[in-house]
Amino acid sequence: MKKSSFGLHCPVAMTLESVGDPWCLLIVRDALMGVSRFKSFERNLKISKNILSNRLDTLIVHGVLEKRNSVDSPWPEYHLTQKGRELAPVIIELGKWGATWNPPRKNKTT
Repeated sequence: MKKSSFGLHCPVAMTLESVGDPWCLLIVRDALMGVSRFKSFERNLKISKNILSNRLDTLIVHGVLEKRNSVDSPWPEYHLTQKGRELAPVIIELGKWGATWNPPRKNKTT
């Protein structure tokens, strides 16, 4: 096993190399829900173009997403690979954990 940039020979550290950025996990979450277009990711996540482009490239380089030509548009689509689809249980469990331990805060009006 190679070392991660954290200097660790650990599967968790190695995983964080490819999907440890919060934007990456949110992109994977949206892709699992069927989002495949750059503009849709941008709109759903309220993310800047340059950050989105960088994170999509990172996910492609790490084999989590693949970029495909669209049959009905000049714009490419982004699709999860098998590696990316296998992140579904991780995303689901993060959501469950977050709902229990980090529930949405109610806005206080004073």
